Amino acid sequence: MRPIRVGVIGASLGKSWGAAAHLPALRALPGFELHAVATTRAESANATARAFNVPLACTNAFDLATHPAIDLVSVCVKVPHHDAIVRAALTAGKHVYCEWPLTVETEQAHDLARLAARSPGHHVVGLQGLASPSVEALRKLIGGGWVGRVLSATYTATVSGFGGQTINTSRLHTLDPRDGTTLLTVAGGHALSCLQHILGPLREVSARLDTRTPTPVVVETGAPVTATAPDQLAVVGAFRDGATVAISVLGGAAKGADTFELRIVCADATVVARPALAGLPPQIADWHIVVHEGADTRVIGQPECDDPVPAGAPRGVGRLYRRLAAAIREDGTVRPGFQDAAELHSVLDAVRRAARTGTRQGI
Repeated sequence: MRPIRVGVIGASLGKSWGAAAHLPALRALPGFELHAVATTRAESANATARAFNVPLACTNAFDLATHPAIDLVSVCVKVPHHDAIVRAALTAGKHVYCEWPLTVETEQAHDLARLAARSPGHHVVGLQGLASPSVEALRKLIGGGWVGRVLSATYTATVSGFGGQTINTSRLHTLDPRDGTTLLTVAGGHALSCLQHILGPLREVSARLDTRTPTPVVVETGAPVTATAPDQLAVVGAFRDGATVAISVLGGAAKGADTFELRIVCADATVVARPALAGLPPQIADWHIVVHEGADTRVIGQPECDDPVPAGAPRGVGRLYRRLAAAIREDGTVRPGFQDAAELHSVLDAVRRAARTGTRQGI
């Protein structure tokens, strides 16, 4: 079969997730042809096309999304633009990879999920943790009953890029919840996605969302700006099987100091997971997983060594591209799809309501 021809929207060199993660992944993966890139400026689009030997450079996202030579449209632009571009691509019958968050508003996400269900194309959303071998290994360990019934789970993460005394101009969009890229939606959303995949759906949540640095200073100008998006998240909740969970996502960490720990207390053992390599978030990192059974310990889920896709961000993205390619060629389904994204958006809405009202919210 001929390669799947891909167009990536949002691929400026040096500053975009598309260029940092998607383009290296596609270049390393067999079965794909990187055929087009789109940015808002001809200079940056042409520079990316030259760097990755791409035939077509565009400055109009909709021209790429509907181009007859493109099979798969990858949407890597800021979240407010996702809905219109994805809608155009689905209407044109394209396959779509859209980065997370799928949309700004939850109803938009559910609407796109309904549209995608009627589309002839296949679709995946960039919740890379759901394709992580480490997450899957832990899910099988817990689900297989090897450590007994789950009693409780605690997840703590420190993250850079959200909160802190200073901010770069390239991150200003993270200060306003209306732009969709916040500590809650990104760090919180990826964490909740992984936790629910491992431990099952949440049943209810209580929450706090706080902005501890409301006036960070812009690095390039020295001017203060206003932040209204939260930079601290605390959730206490319960899974459908009754197990309790406490989640803390703490913004304002120094760049590169990102880390996380998941501790699951079970009837027969305690399981502790941390990043195998410091500085990577859970949806991208390989996890170092240790099972403590009394005085005995064992390690599971060793990192992969034979993947041709570069480690880190490209490898996490590459795993989703592999799933999407299999679905396209076998006319199957792929997860995480747009319906998974819409359901996660609904969970985040429950967290917001719980924080706003100070009351427990069912899901």
